[in-house]
Amino acid sequence: MARTGMTITKQFVLLSVLLSSSFYIKANDSQVRQQLANEKHQQALPQLQALAQLQALAQLQALAQLGNSDAQLALAQAYAQGFGTEQDFQQAYAWSMLAMDNKHPDGKSHYLQYRRLTPSIRKAKALYKTLRTSYGVAALNNNLYPKIHQPEATITHPGIAIDTPEPQYPQALIQNNSAGWAIVEYDIDDKGQTQNIQILSSDAKQTLNEYVITAVKDWRFKAKPQGYGLQQRLFELGKTDRPFDDIRQKATEGDAAEQYLYAVLIKLGQTEAAPETALWWLLKSAINGFSKAQYQLYQCLSYGQYCQAQRDKSLKWLTMASLQGEVRATYTRILAYTDKTNDLLTYSLEQALPLLKQLVNSNHLPSLLLYSKLLARSDNPKLKDPQKAIKYAQQAMALNNNHPDLLANLGIAYFELNQLNQGQQFLLQAINEAQLRQWPIDEYVNVLDAYQKALILK
Repeated sequence: MARTGMTITKQFVLLSVLLSSSFYIKANDSQVRQQLANEKHQQALPQLQALAQLQALAQLQALAQLGNSDAQLALAQAYAQGFGTEQDFQQAYAWSMLAMDNKHPDGKSHYLQYRRLTPSIRKAKALYKTLRTSYGVAALNNNLYPKIHQPEATITHPGIAIDTPEPQYPQALIQNNSAGWAIVEYDIDDKGQTQNIQILSSDAKQTLNEYVITAVKDWRFKAKPQGYGLQQRLFELGKTDRPFDDIRQKATEGDAAEQYLYAVLIKLGQTEAAPETALWWLLKSAINGFSKAQYQLYQCLSYGQYCQAQRDKSLKWLTMASLQGEVRATYTRILAYTDKTNDLLTYSLEQALPLLKQLVNSNHLPSLLLYSKLLARSDNPKLKDPQKAIKYAQQAMALNNNHPDLLANLGIAYFELNQLNQGQQFLLQAINEAQLRQWPIDEYVNVLDAYQKALILK
């Protein structure tokens, strides 16, 4: 694939910062942490620098393996100069060859330099062939990159709207002929509610942001078991001067976040670019390591919208996005690991729980709901813990104190602890709240009936 990343100069600036600064390092080593706690900074510094070099090298390797030609060339130089690793001109030769295959303008000059310095051309060529098998242009096209097959389609399904009221702007804004624009991004969950609402981009005055978020919080869509995934919408008030040409310019220069934003603009029909090029820009952003773009590729490859559905590819992008810290991706993996009927990942509580606890510790509401549910309802005696379920449900109540699933989890936990009145009260509240939201109530009614029948039989 053609050159996709930041300029090689910027890549080396990033590499130098990462290699020289301990700021970017998670000091996992207990000895390092102890030394820092004791303020023995000078003793800890060499180990921190070593960790910094390893982390920087791992970051470059991850991008290089995605086909990022700038990262491939930077990785070649890291091996040549011994940054974060033993000096290895055979590795430098092989990675510079891959960068040259990707038509990096500096690839050939670096390749010629490392060719002169490598101790064994035969071994270097063999290594290049091995790397090309996994990370070469053909290999990535076959094993990782999506294939467009529906130019007229959208990357994600917009959902079937039930109620999507427009933002209520203050009269002062309207009467003063104020102008503004905002692109909002949100998820539609399995109940048809919007989640994870945030402004993706807006005008410098941020005139509409508050009102857009308030409106989107109340949007409702037809429920769908797996939800509709990540969505975007553009709002405008008055005649605005939208800097979309600037966004395209930054995207062309290799800014991964701007590449993602430009893909969104194409998808929303706000540019003159052909609709199918949205996927191309999304891929460029993902190759540059932007986790949200990687997650959208997972969606595209999972549901066959815009590109051919390919399960193995979708799982690779999902895993990458999760490792990059994309909460949506991590939660999607958790759901797959805890659902015996899914066809994405093998059911495994052992795999799910560390990921789930990670999100629970960051106060992620869906994860708190799921964890309290598992603790209250699990048929696994090692996991089931009604007392603990109540603890995490109460933690979730600080974020949403009337969520039907949360109330149901509390009801079940109290029933399991033989606190019958409280259990029944919470389940009745869950049914009432679900009715107010126009959610199906069968699940809550069935749970309440099952506990009431069990009590009668006692």
